Amino acid sequence: MKLPRPRLARTPLDPPAAELRRLHGEYLALARKTVEHALRIGELLCQVKRQLGHGAWLPWLAKTGINARSAQRFMTLWRRRREIKSDKLSNVADAWRVLASAERSAENREMRRHGMLERAAQCASATRDFELHHASCRDAIAVLRPDSVDWIITDPMYQDADLPVHEDLAELAAHCLKPGGSLMCMIGALRLPEILAMLGAKLQYHWVLFYVMDGPTSPVYARKVFNGTRMILWYTKGKYSGTDLLRDTIISDGIDPRFHKWGKSIDGFRQFMRKIVHPGNVVLDPFLGGGTTGEVALELGARFVGFDIDESAIAVSRVRLNEVAARLSPVAVAAE
Repeated sequence: MKLPRPRLARTPLDPPAAELRRLHGEYLALARKTVEHALRIGELLCQVKRQLGHGAWLPWLAKTGINARSAQRFMTLWRRRREIKSDKLSNVADAWRVLASAERSAENREMRRHGMLERAAQCASATRDFELHHASCRDAIAVLRPDSVDWIITDPMYQDADLPVHEDLAELAAHCLKPGGSLMCMIGALRLPEILAMLGAKLQYHWVLFYVMDGPTSPVYARKVFNGTRMILWYTKGKYSGTDLLRDTIISDGIDPRFHKWGKSIDGFRQFMRKIVHPGNVVLDPFLGGGTTGEVALELGARFVGFDIDESAIAVSRVRLNEVAARLSPVAVAAE
């Protein structure tokens, strides 16, 4: 038998408690809205500053009532929005504390990167396990033999200005993939229709994987969403030649900035690559970044080829992959 809940006697202090609850809820909502407004102000300021000619910025800014120092802070907040969980922050002061902490972490990463650049001079750019090239995706067509690559697994840049690289990527894949080979290209959703058209012009659509990232979400104001996922578009050169079943949802632990500012989690890439990449395969990443694809490829016994237009990315990845290759060598394994 269910007993009725006892009714608490009302007291003269109940109305103030209810009002405080309401006011506190409104306060939190307004504080969160303040973060959204600050990000939007930063976005608009960045857009206008790119359009104005030399010497026109400060006179225009005076019309807004925002001083130059405040404008710089708003624009910094917008440019570094991916480093903060703006949907979880209670006020703008919290955002600045997050950015200050990120700045200290970035300084530590930069010190580590400089150490790696110094060590890169003593490391090989090509071994029996991997080869790295300081060249663009388009230039890779002249370097790689036709029908020589099993997998292209890559994460190109996401800016609108970088959109044409997907045409280069499709052309490269059509050239160097073996018949039945695959391209897996990580993208954001904003330019999905254009990227589908570019890749589909040269390759055959196969599937889409969803890569869910733990950590900060990115506000996409044009679509009114906070984005915490990426898509991995899977295209093939002719009919897919693999036989392994692959789960199409990957739960990663977010960004790994140890080797590159926007480096992806090695655990996230392991989750899907270990199901499809086999010993002796050739894996290509024409947008090398910090070398995450390369490390997983070597762990799986594949040969890796990487390209990047950023010379420091090549140097950092050279150290990283030499260390991985040394760790996986028969001598190192025997010593363990």
